[in-house]
Amino acid sequence: MRIDPGPVTRLAISAAFLLPLALLASEGAPNRLIREKSPYLLQHATNPMDWYPWGPEALEKARREDKPIFLSIGYSTCHWCHVMEAQVFTNAEIAAFMRESFVSIKVDREERPDIDATYMNATQLMTGRGGWPNSLFLTPDLKPFYAGTYIPPDEFRKLAAAVATTWANDRPKILDAANRAAARLLEVATGTTYAGTLSPELAATAIEAIKRRFDATEGGFGGAPKFPPHGALRILLAQQARAPSAGVAKMLRTTLDRMAAGGIHDQLGGGFHRYSTDARWQVPHFEKMLYDNAQLAETYMEASRLLKEPRYADVAKDIFRWAAREMTGPEGGFYTAQDADSGGHEGTYYIWTPQEIRNVLGPDPEISFEAFYGVTAAGNFEGRTILHTSVPADAARERELQPAREKLLEAGLKRVRPATDDKRVVGLNGLMIQAYVRGYEVVGEKAYLDAASKAADFIRAKLWDAKTRTVRREYRNGASALEGFLEDYAQYGRALLALYRVTEDPARLRLAREVADAMLERFGEPDGGFRESATVHATPLASFAVPFDNQEPAAIAIAADFLYTLGQRMSESSYGRRARAALRRYAGAIERAPEATGTLLTLYMRTLDVGIGAIKSVPGKGATQGPVTASVRWAAVSAAAIDLAVEPGWHVNSGSPHQSYLVPTSLVLDPSSSGWSLGKISYPPGRDVKLAFSTEVLSVYEAKTVISFPLLPAPGADPAMLQLTFQACDERACQRPETVTLVLPTAN
Repeated sequence: MRIDPGPVTRLAISAAFLLPLALLASEGAPNRLIREKSPYLLQHATNPMDWYPWGPEALEKARREDKPIFLSIGYSTCHWCHVMEAQVFTNAEIAAFMRESFVSIKVDREERPDIDATYMNATQLMTGRGGWPNSLFLTPDLKPFYAGTYIPPDEFRKLAAAVATTWANDRPKILDAANRAAARLLEVATGTTYAGTLSPELAATAIEAIKRRFDATEGGFGGAPKFPPHGALRILLAQQARAPSAGVAKMLRTTLDRMAAGGIHDQLGGGFHRYSTDARWQVPHFEKMLYDNAQLAETYMEASRLLKEPRYADVAKDIFRWAAREMTGPEGGFYTAQDADSGGHEGTYYIWTPQEIRNVLGPDPEISFEAFYGVTAAGNFEGRTILHTSVPADAARERELQPAREKLLEAGLKRVRPATDDKRVVGLNGLMIQAYVRGYEVVGEKAYLDAASKAADFIRAKLWDAKTRTVRREYRNGASALEGFLEDYAQYGRALLALYRVTEDPARLRLAREVADAMLERFGEPDGGFRESATVHATPLASFAVPFDNQEPAAIAIAADFLYTLGQRMSESSYGRRARAALRRYAGAIERAPEATGTLLTLYMRTLDVGIGAIKSVPGKGATQGPVTASVRWAAVSAAAIDLAVEPGWHVNSGSPHQSYLVPTSLVLDPSSSGWSLGKISYPPGRDVKLAFSTEVLSVYEAKTVISFPLLPAPGADPAMLQLTFQACDERACQRPETVTLVLPTAN
């Protein structure tokens, strides 16, 4: 990812930059990274820097020698990572000083998403911005005290000298900053700020926030640089599926059309680049990421279905052609990313001059390829042209030009190609499998189902250990070095359920359940939350996951969605309860930042559509839903009561269940009952029971229960309506939670 470098925060510089010549590394000699499998780490394996991979050796050295840590996080196709390596990490003098004063650790963010997420949070909290390479200085106990992104060589020299001097002479200053940063990170990571309330209005709140940022001319949300807005598009599609509207459709169409027409979309080879440096989607940063293209393929396919626009399916088909041609391993599964650079320059693989095009196509035909794709002598990027079209593109003209596109693509494939990061990451593969399945559902192309099935079978064969129920993280050169993270289990599970949805193969469903159980065992928390990493990976600041989407959907949200869908597929209520517990656990995050938690929000929207129906009672007769009947009555002056009747053999959870993940019986005023005031509710204690489907003691209401509460009207208030939520269970399983609306009789 390219983030234009801004000024770095400076520590006071109190010493000259020291250059102990005796410590200079020999040029080109391999460092410890030479033993790694990650393409990103191997790119730095001949730096003179004394690099360590993240692990016990490096961390113990920092503690033993009482040295601060320099942590550099990036990935193999990151343009500014390449720039910083060339300018800073290959500099022998800088390397010598770093060897003397620091322990330098290099991390591939695609191998260790937990470390990446933790220290990206740190960078954003400390600087207000983020990006890769992510450059931090840490104490030996891993607390950050300085953070930045790309740092030019002169700035880096001064910064390293200042840090080393301050560490030696004024360490309390650093430790104070580090402790404050660590406390804030732990607050974010453990979710102490996530308390809140879920309400059906959250979707409308998110739509309004998206609408305020919508660029009605160029599409997208906000200004340059523009990234594919996965979260906003996900919310808009979910809303359009629930309640179609012209306003939501316009935001979708404008954004999807402008992206597809722009230079961010590879008009010849298919697929999308990482982001646009301008507001018009014309000049991209040229790397291509599997996670972007998987999400966009599914988005365009779903938009094609919802909006009845075949051209959106065509965009997704181009993504699948690119993935099949350039991103698929021989045994199945999908590679991670492609570089922005080729031949030492950014974007040269994708840009054209008029003469280069004529050398391939001959004289410009009557249907002008150059005019259609905006090719000019001046170009729009370093004297050459990034192909783009009008908005929306003329579909008929585009079909006529298809043979020309194929000729140019064939010629382009003979150029120096961008490097491909050929590791196959389970979580990213899960995303792409789901996109292929959606493509099969929308257009019926069997090759898409075959590709998805082959990728899922590759993961099962190479990266799933059935005996230990363990998912490995990634595969490269015949091996995998890491156990999977929450996102790997969750995305693989969702991919299996997507395949089951279209094949009804019971083996897919059985394996999905095994993956779910293993995920809950390794990553689940008693309060309904999740950890990002299992114990084998955990560090003091890198274990808990956060609910916010970034370039990929939040792992927490994917895990909750996986469990919810599995519960529906298997009619197994425990998974659905666990998913709803996660929604409640992170309700405050959704409440305060609905757009940033788009994946969780869309799951909540699904539970509203499928799981909670508002059934209104008839005054004096109550409402019946399944084995439960509820009615409301006046019990005294300014006091009311609900009579709850549960059929024999059934129960509902009490008002105070022993387990936080269970849905309690609860009562609130209906939002339409203005003027009424609901006092403190007296939920009676439940009966403790132990049932066949649970090893835990449960607190339940059975037979008949009375719930009492004060209720005060305002003069002239309309009749009161109250919403009662409960979950009915028998000895074997639980039904989905239900809400009934109870109408209080007008006579007091």
